[in-house]
Amino acid sequence: MQDKFINNSFASDDNMFANDMELISALLLNDERVWTSFLKQYRKICLIIACQHDVAHIFDELFSNFILKLTGTSEKSGVLEKYDGSASLKTYLSVIFRRIVFVIIATKTEKDIMFCPK
Repeated sequence: MQDKFINNSFASDDNMFANDMELISALLLNDERVWTSFLKQYRKICLIIACQHDVAHIFDELFSNFILKLTGTSEKSGVLEKYDGSASLKTYLSVIFRRIVFVIIATKTEKDIMFCPK
């Protein structure tokens, strides 16, 4: 199962549903090779989204938040566990990353407004 993800583009639109669910299963089993390949591919997608929203300068912060959202914490499960296959994994994760971008932009904007000299 691992080699299937490493050698193929596991998030392609051609095989989105069955392979996405298999990918999620492998990620939830903490397969290191699958995680490495997954993060490499989704880092590129997330960087494109960050550039679209002019926040590439804080990409590392955004991507760290994204990974935390994927995996969850000891108190809260990650969004990978909640994925049900009703949309492609690429779409699902892109929406999650965009939400993180919007929250960070809103937070930084509020801070700028609060500390902006009159």
